[in-house]
Formats: sequence, structure tokens, C-alpha cells
Amino acid sequence: MAVGPLGPAAVIIGMLVASTTCSFAFGWLIAAPFWALLAVGLVYGFSAVGDSPVLSVGFTEVVAPQVLGSALAVRSLLGFGAGAVAQTAFGQVLDATNAGRPYAVWGWAYGLLRLGGLAGLASTAWLRLRPESRRMAGGRR
Repeated sequence: MAVGPLGPAAVIIGMLVASTTCSFAFGWLIAAPFWALLAVGLVYGFSAVGDSPVLSVGFTEVVAPQVLGSALAVRSLLGFGAGAVAQTAFGQVLDATNAGRPYAVWGWAYGLLRLGGLAGLASTAWLRLRPESRRMAGGRR
């Protein structure tokens, strides 16, 4: 897999750092100028999905071919499942932090989403330590 001078794990970590940072910051920008909200929103939108294709290709390089389809299916199930849980949790935090008033506080709900990014960062760091990761991108982890 060609990702330039960086290995796939480095690209995934970069995307996760960007999206996790945006997750924490985005909700607190409710009173920010539109251009700032737009800029952070664009970075957030790109970085939140920017690691997915790299991760999929990395799977094809690390997982045994006879179980690759199953591994990709489990990855999709866990990813979509986490997305479903995150939506519910986001709404619960939003309701809890805005009880009895209009929805003016969004920071805590968006901040909750950073937990997924932190889990992804920990997982990717663990992947880089595994000997199997040497099979990714010709050894460029």
C-alpha cells in the first residue's frame, strides 16, 4: 500500500489525532464565527473518515486471506455498532447538560465522541507494536 513516506499506522494516528481534537473542540464553538466553525467542521469531517480506507487496506495486508472476509465483516459490525451507541450516548449527554433550557451547551456531547478517538489511538499504537504490522506497506508501519 503506497501512503507516501509514512506508513499506514502513522496515517491512521494522524487522522485520529485530528478527529479526536476536533471532537473535543467542535461543540465549544457554538458562539464562534462561522468561518471558524466551517474550518473545524471541514477538518473534522475529513479526518473522522480519513483513516477508514487506510485501515481497510492494512487489514488486507495483515489478516490471513482465508479469514479476511470475516475480519472485514466484524470490523464493519463493530464500527457501525459503535456509531449507533455513540449517537444514543451523544443525545443522552446533550440532554443531561442542557436540562431545562435550550440546547446551548454542545461541548460535553461532542467531547464524549473523543473517547472513540482515544480508543482508536490506543489500538493503533498497539498494532504498531505487533510483529504482524511489519507486513503493512512493505514494513513501513
